[in-house]
Amino acid sequence: MILTDKIRSLIFHCNENDIKTVDDLLTVNCEDVIVLGGHTSTDGIGKLLEIHKPDIVFISSNLAQESSFDSILKGERSFEIIFMTENDEFAIQAFKFSALYCISKPFSKKQVMEGIVRFRLKSSHHAFNRLESLFLEKKDNEYRLVLPDAIGFRLVNVNELTRCEADGCYTKFYLIGEERCVVSRPLSSFIDLLPRHLFCRVHNKHLINLNFVKQYVKGRGGHVILQDGSKVEVSERKKKEFIERLKYFAYSFLEA
Repeated sequence: MILTDKIRSLIFHCNENDIKTVDDLLTVNCEDVIVLGGHTSTDGIGKLLEIHKPDIVFISSNLAQESSFDSILKGERSFEIIFMTENDEFAIQAFKFSALYCISKPFSKKQVMEGIVRFRLKSSHHAFNRLESLFLEKKDNEYRLVLPDAIGFRLVNVNELTRCEADGCYTKFYLIGEERCVVSRPLSSFIDLLPRHLFCRVHNKHLINLNFVKQYVKGRGGHVILQDGSKVEVSERKKKEFIERLKYFAYSFLEA
C-alpha cells in the first residue's frame, strides 16, 4: 500500500444504481478519492487490479463470494477492501477476510467517509513504519537521508554530512557547522546506503565524506584531517582503498 495524494478506488457491485450511489458519495464528500471505475461483475478483475493499482476496492458481498475474487482474497494484496452488504449478517464474515470496513444499505455519507478515514489512518501507520527504516532519496540531483530520531524523523542533505562515527549500536552523524545527531542503528546500516562516490569507510568506526578531506597524514594507517579540523584515524587495512578512492575522487596522484 502506498500513501499518495489521491486515494485510488474501484467499485464492484451487481447493481449499477448502487455503484452510482457509492461513486456519488465518494465524489461529493471525499475530494482526495478518485473512482477509477465501476463494474457489475468480477470477470477480468485480476487484469483491472493490475492496470489501475487501486488503494481501495469496494465490493458487494455477492461478488466477493465468486471464485474469481475468492482467490484474490486469500492471497497477498496491495489494496484494502471495503465490503458493501445488504445486511449486517455478512458484515461479521467480512472481517474474516481482513476487510478494512463494511458498509450496508442504504449506503450513506457517514458510512463511506468512515471507511475512507479508516484507510487514511491505516495508511499513515504503514507510512510511519516504513520511515522507521533508513532510506535515501534523490531530489533535484541532491541526496537526502531520512533518519529516525527520538521525536520523529530528520532529513539530512548528504552534501552537508561530513562524517559518520560508530558508537556501539549507535551511529553519530556530523554535519556542517558542528551540528550532530545520533541514530540507534549501527554504522554498517549506512555503508551501502550512502553514495559510494562520496563516502569512504576508512576505519571500522569511521565513514567520511571525501568532499571534506583537507589533509591526509601518513603513518601506519595514518589519519585524515577534515575541513572542520576533526581528526579521523585510518586503519592500516583500509589505507590502500582510501588512497585509491581519494585519487579517483580528486583526479590527482597522491603518494601513500
